[in-house]
Amino acid sequence: MKVSVIIPYNIDRGYLKYAIQSVKDQTYPFIELIMANQPGYTCAQNINWGFKQSTGQLIKILAEDDMLPSNSITDLVSGMPGYDFISANARYIGEVNYVDYGHQTTLDEMLIHNQIHGGTVLYTRLCFIMTGGYDETLTTGEEYDFHLNLLNLGFKHGYIDKLVHIYRVHPFQKSTWTNSEEKLKRHQYIQQIRNRYAR
Repeated sequence: MKVSVIIPYNIDRGYLKYAIQSVKDQTYPFIELIMANQPGYTCAQNINWGFKQSTGQLIKILAEDDMLPSNSITDLVSGMPGYDFISANARYIGEVNYVDYGHQTTLDEMLIHNQIHGGTVLYTRLCFIMTGGYDETLTTGEEYDFHLNLLNLGFKHGYIDKLVHIYRVHPFQKSTWTNSEEKLKRHQYIQQIRNRYAR
């Protein structure tokens, strides 16, 4: 099966070449790379635009400042049968240990705490077709909302105990420069997203 890897971005913050190279270095042979860089588009809009250009049966989204281990796509595709979307483990650049989420999750669990590392996820094409993709009205938490929406609609989530994503922390990230007031606003925004799916 072909995997479409979408890299959405507005500007190259100096790490894009590493993201691209990590896709080229994949052991999985059937990959198409889509650079989603439409002027004036938000991240969600770029992702949805990238999906519309894609032809793969499976969809992977890679942030322009992150990377994929060489066996990432192979491991994810191997774990995909029987699921609509799957997640796995990630680690931070320069660290040996990785983030181990360790299980499949449910909507109820996700409403309490985000159980999915978004950078690790592989989706079937149907996930985007049936939902319309990422909610373009959101300015933060778009990925979290997308996963809640999938679970709410009955899409089946799977998990594999593999390292499939390398996450970069750097000074240009929103999470590293937001002050306490901005963090509070983001927390309130995330709670509004949760309220959409509360039962």
